[in-house]
Amino acid sequence: MSQTVTITSAQHFTQVLNSSRIVVTDFYADWCGPCKAVAPVYEQLSSQLSRPGSITFTKVNTDMQKDIAQSYNITAMPTFLIFKAGRETKRIRGADPKALDAAVKQLAQEAATADEGGNAVESSASSGATWLGAAAPRNYPDITEQVDQLGLDFLNLDGEKGDKKTPFQTNRPSALADKKTVAGGPRNDWIESDTDEQLMLFIPFMCTLKLHSVHITSLPSGDSDSDDETPMRPKTLKF
Repeated sequence: MSQTVTITSAQHFTQVLNSSRIVVTDFYADWCGPCKAVAPVYEQLSSQLSRPGSITFTKVNTDMQKDIAQSYNITAMPTFLIFKAGRETKRIRGADPKALDAAVKQLAQEAATADEGGNAVESSASSGATWLGAAAPRNYPDITEQVDQLGLDFLNLDGEKGDKKTPFQTNRPSALADKKTVAGGPRNDWIESDTDEQLMLFIPFMCTLKLHSVHITSLPSGDSDSDDETPMRPKTLKF
């Protein structure tokens, strides 16, 4: 029995990305010959490596889910995307069974190592534990997973830093783990404005809800007198 999840909508895809540590997605078309040729390999990997909440294999029909295909700039079929913690980490274009097999099995090995506690550096992120800089107010749950990440729109975002999904990662910010790197770390897990000091964020949710509070993590600003390019922490927030 196939373990592959057929994506039926953008909201469905967002839910899958939020519910599984690793997601592998096959963007295909019914008329695509190479898609049909590589499909048995993909299904075999899915049946062997699928693990609930850890590794999920999905497939997206680009003719039926054009909005999803457009969101991820899919221009050739098949295209395989691999996501970790909701973020795209690898893209394989074309029917390349060897590259697909190697990439997926490497991720499966990483997931298994994390489950066994062998990866101490990334243990909190890989185990699915959510880092919160401050506890949610009493009787209010954390609703980060309700953010519709496909509908995010950030204006004046510096493309060399984190992307639109970065603020919603569940792992501890790398800059907090290494205080010597105020504006950097092993990952680009922060966002900055680009051409001026303003950064506009449009953040939709998957359902209607009432928002009680917003948690923002930032580091103290550096010495602005010595470097005009030193990042500054937010001073004014407008909703």
